[in-house]
Amino acid sequence: MDIAAFCTELRLDRTVRNELAPNWEELISGWNSRVPFFFDEEFFKSHYPPCHGPGMETLLPRVRRVLETLRRLPAAALLGHVLYRGAFVSTPAVFLKTLPDPLPCFGEDTGVFSLMISLAAVPLMKEACRTRGIPGEYAVAAQRWFGGSMLQYAEAHGGVPGREMQFSWLRNHVDGRLFRIGRLEYLMHTCPDWLPAVYRNGQGKLRVLCRDGWGFRADGSRSDDPALIVRRTRLAEDGVHVSGTPIRPDGTVEFGRELALDTREWRPLASPWDLCPSIHIPGGEPMPFEAVKDSLCRAKEFFFRYFGRKVPLFCCASWILNPAWQELLPRSNMAAFRRECYALASLYWGPSAGMKFLFGRSDVPPTELEAHNSAQKAFQQAFREGRIVAGSLLVAVDDVEKLGDSCYRREEAD
Repeated sequence: MDIAAFCTELRLDRTVRNELAPNWEELISGWNSRVPFFFDEEFFKSHYPPCHGPGMETLLPRVRRVLETLRRLPAAALLGHVLYRGAFVSTPAVFLKTLPDPLPCFGEDTGVFSLMISLAAVPLMKEACRTRGIPGEYAVAAQRWFGGSMLQYAEAHGGVPGREMQFSWLRNHVDGRLFRIGRLEYLMHTCPDWLPAVYRNGQGKLRVLCRDGWGFRADGSRSDDPALIVRRTRLAEDGVHVSGTPIRPDGTVEFGRELALDTREWRPLASPWDLCPSIHIPGGEPMPFEAVKDSLCRAKEFFFRYFGRKVPLFCCASWILNPAWQELLPRSNMAAFRRECYALASLYWGPSAGMKFLFGRSDVPPTELEAHNSAQKAFQQAFREGRIVAGSLLVAVDDVEKLGDSCYRREEAD
């Protein structure tokens, strides 16, 4: 099937055709004119339960309608092949961004079509674990995120079940770079450049300094936009001392003070080439700090056991860590996560950062949508007050066992 006939049969516009064209031959490679293996009711029944999403009885009628469409429209089956190959097989991956939702051929079952493609990644995720000597249970645990993302989809689609056709995050699991360990996920990479300069002394105390040249907005959040920057920080080393603008454990940047650390006593916590996994928080489940701490403790052991790496720190940047939640949702799990770790100054992500995770969409101001829970109401209030910013944090791996008593803030006070 050529690209013109494909787009005509599926009623896809020129925008989609133009996006497909540069990679068309790669994306249709291996196509045998049959419905792909993962579009099968038994495959769905076998792989869906660990997602902990809506009940099987809710989804099976939609699954059967999708299968009927695939049998009736060869181009729809080819679309499934194209999405699967681009997302999970091609190197580099090819992710399509212009496909409409709903797709004309699937209507309100588009999200279930996408869910079935997502489940096709599960055997590849298990294989990624197997080749690294990691138990397959970690791949199964990662499927819980599918169910969480289905909640967001339903929020934006009037309760209709499914998932968005966004597979880039799943590719990290397929490539063996992302693992779910208890409540949290961990993405493997070297020390990211958004982290500040972190030093530790022989007694285990931390000192954190802004990097040289960081720009800050008037509200105290970081920015790379020269038009928004009102102050910049400085970090310098003279061979005896390293000096810079300190960040307190609550994330406050002390712009009016310069802290000098004796380099004979204070050593960098991490080097640029160290493995410093970032924490990601799958939606759809509570995240009491007890579960967060348990995950961090298990992750410390995980990377040493399966990769032979002793990581110096874990880090996280997320809308969940917005400092506004400390005031607007003080007893929330989100506020506790920031409070129990070492909070940092973060880049500004824009006025809708995190909105899609709470409301399922971000194409309109949040104040135009109905708020059903306390988190949505707090988001609306923060939006009205201009306080929608991201947050970030770190935790030294050697400190994970002592978390749970605001240890970094308490040590600073002592």
